Amino acid sequence: MSQQVIDELQNQLSQVSILTELADRRASDFFDEVKKWMKAIENIFITNKIAVGAHIATYRDNLICVDHDGLIPEVLAFYRDPSRIKLKRACTTFFMQKTVEIIYNYLLQISAALGNANNNRG
Repeated sequence: MSQQVIDELQNQLSQVSILTELADRRASDFFDEVKKWMKAIENIFITNKIAVGAHIATYRDNLICVDHDGLIPEVLAFYRDPSRIKLKRACTTFFMQKTVEIIYNYLLQISAALGNANNNRG
């Protein structure tokens, strides 16, 4: 695992506060910015042949389906039918959170693996 991949992922994590700010302001470009952000992370993982990139691709695909078809993903439930804008915002927030979890979990695994490798050397 190269340090470059870790640095790229940490750089992408630093973008989360900007995206969260867009969500808080209910900015019209929140959806598109999160999709671009997810695509960048997907590319980092896939370029480096890391399988979790496929999970992010699936999340991004779900966002596209929400946008084009108004489909409500099975992982979300609403008390009543949401407006298209509320649906997009909820799905975007949910899949952004799931993507952050994937990145954190991956970085934790790498950190543990590096720690074990260093312990075995000593």
